[in-house]
Amino acid sequence: MENSSVGMHVVQTRASDPDLVNGGGHHLRYSIVSGDPAGDFAVGERDGLVVVARALDYERRNSYRCAANQQARISKKPRGSTI
Repeated sequence: MENSSVGMHVVQTRASDPDLVNGGGHHLRYSIVSGDPAGDFAVGERDGLVVVARALDYERRNSYRCAANQQARISKKPRGSTI
């Protein structure tokens, strides 16, 4: 992976939560929680896609083992009213 370009797709994480309702402002939020202190990778908060975030250097670090987390979020949208 040393010659991988920034933005290259590494892995697609997937999670589901049967308690979440589609289209109701509910979604899962993904994050990298350990194993990447230098920020070499990034994960799409909404889609879980892990990508290379900065140039990888074998001499700096020759292997990675990262952990990702998924957390349920509920978006609260302002409601309008008609008088």
